[in-house]
Amino acid sequence: MLNHILASFAHFTALPFGKLKNIPADCKTKVFDLWSLVGWFTGVSMAIVYILASRLVSHPVALMLAIAARIAITAGREEKGLKTLSAKAGIDESIVLIVYFLLMFITLKELPSIWLPWLMISGDCLSKYCASFSVDILKPNSDGTDRYDKKSVATIIAGTLFGFAPLLLTLPEMFWIVGFAPIITSTLLHCTMSMRQHRFCNGDEGAIFLISELTFYIAAHSLIFFIRHTSVDVAPGVCYGRSDVPLSDTFEEEASRTLEQIKDIKFDKVYTSPLSRSVKLATYCGFPKAEQEPRIMELDFGDWEMQKFDDIKDLNLEKWYKDYLDIKPAGGESYQDMAARVASFITELRQQPYENVAIFCHGGTILCAMVYAGLLKMEGMFEHIPPFGSVTKIEL
Repeated sequence: MLNHILASFAHFTALPFGKLKNIPADCKTKVFDLWSLVGWFTGVSMAIVYILASRLVSHPVALMLAIAARIAITAGREEKGLKTLSAKAGIDESIVLIVYFLLMFITLKELPSIWLPWLMISGDCLSKYCASFSVDILKPNSDGTDRYDKKSVATIIAGTLFGFAPLLLTLPEMFWIVGFAPIITSTLLHCTMSMRQHRFCNGDEGAIFLISELTFYIAAHSLIFFIRHTSVDVAPGVCYGRSDVPLSDTFEEEASRTLEQIKDIKFDKVYTSPLSRSVKLATYCGFPKAEQEPRIMELDFGDWEMQKFDDIKDLNLEKWYKDYLDIKPAGGESYQDMAARVASFITELRQQPYENVAIFCHGGTILCAMVYAGLLKMEGMFEHIPPFGSVTKIEL
């Protein structure tokens, strides 16, 4: 088994694994069996470089360093495969590589940073597993070169475990559906190459891996448009959250500006807070039947609702000012409670096959969603509260 593992690592990386032990020749024909295990090494290496670099440099630079680290470990083996396959297809390989790296960088850059290291590991392992079936599906070269043994049932099971484990063990259920992207992509590529009588040669699997991995990252995105209600007719200093308060006289003017921002977007699903200030804006924007979702309502201030903060006699008020994240207003909820219910809703939403979703809601709801997406931290989040009638786009 050790020889088998070393053979795979020696074949798919530029590191001197082959010098650690004399690897039998028969193991070198089975290198594809455990390619997904190599993905643990390259994926974890990417994740570690990203985590460490992001402490010292900007997010984009950390991403570039992580991508460069994997290329260094593999000596650009997969990228060379993409270049070779492009040339065979009559496409300028330089342009293909430039487009690939741009898409890879942009796609990774837009993923939630809180999940990015785990997505790197999962995408690497699963996509390598999918691409490893090149030797089983594509015909070998007629001259006898680039021949590898087809997988046995045992090695398929082992490769499957190594390929899917990171996705299932490190990421929440909302991301599991993303695993279908590299499976579908690699299947389509293999079928297309087979129909064109393409014979397998070293590098094909690398090209299939890179394209499958890219679709994994693309599939991990969902674009959610959080739309805050328009301004309300409430006196300054009054505490309101769950209360159904009236809107300002400028509603139509503000709502028309909101509509202008979203009128050309086709939404797969539309939700609204049950509070009338959100329902009214959703209706104005053309969604009178938007699904009402109580988990995206504003914070419940309990007994403090519709009182001026200066008039509240509750002794907890001073504690709340100092720790509004954990302290609950009398009869209400804390911001941690609110963040949990918003996270619960978004987690369920991520499991749905929607690409564009509109959510008419509240400032606090949007801030909790931004925290969930890794865009903000709970501490100090109110410095970023969106304006009335604004549209906040979050990719999840």
